[in-house]
Amino acid sequence: HENVSNNDILRFYNIVYIVREGAELRLSRYYTGKDTSAMHLHHSKIIQHPASKLTIKNQNNNCYYLQEFFDITVYQDCLTDIDLKYSAENSNSVHVITDIKHIDKNSKSNVSVRSTVDDISKFSFVGNINVNEKAEDVDARLENKNLQLSSTASIITEPRLDIRNKNISCT
Repeated sequence: HENVSNNDILRFYNIVYIVREGAELRLSRYYTGKDTSAMHLHHSKIIQHPASKLTIKNQNNNCYYLQEFFDITVYQDCLTDIDLKYSAENSNSVHVITDIKHIDKNSKSNVSVRSTVDDISKFSFVGNINVNEKAEDVDARLENKNLQLSSTASIITEPRLDIRNKNISCT
C-alpha cells in the first residue's frame, strides 16, 4: 500500500518495480491529506518477469496537479490488471499515461481508467498497448470512461494500439 500525502507542495516519484518470475505484486496507491495545492508527478517503471502477476489500484483525492505514468514491460505468461479511478474538481489537473509493452507470448493485460471531471478541471489519458512480433496469444484490453460534470471541464483521451502480431486478441 502506498499512501501519498498531499501535505507537501511538490513531489516527484520515480519508482522501479521488478516482479520476479512467478511472483505477484498488488499495488494500491491512495492520495490523502488536506492540501489541495499539492503537485505530484509519479513515474512507475514495472518489469514483469515470466508467470508473474501485477494488480494496480488507486484512488485520488484533491491534488492540484497529478501526473501518473505507468511504464510496464510484460513477458511470457503474465497477468496485468490495472484499475484506476480519478476525480478532478475545482481547477485540478490530472494526467495519466499507461504504456503496456507485451514482449512475449501468452500474456494478458486489462487496463481500466475512469474519471469524473467538474468545474474548470482537466483530465487527460493516453493509453498505449504495444504487442511485439513474438508475442503470440496475447489478450490485451484497454478501457477509458469519463464523466464530464460541467461544460467548462475538459477531457482528452488517446487510446493507442501498436500490434505487430496477428495471433492476439486486443480491444
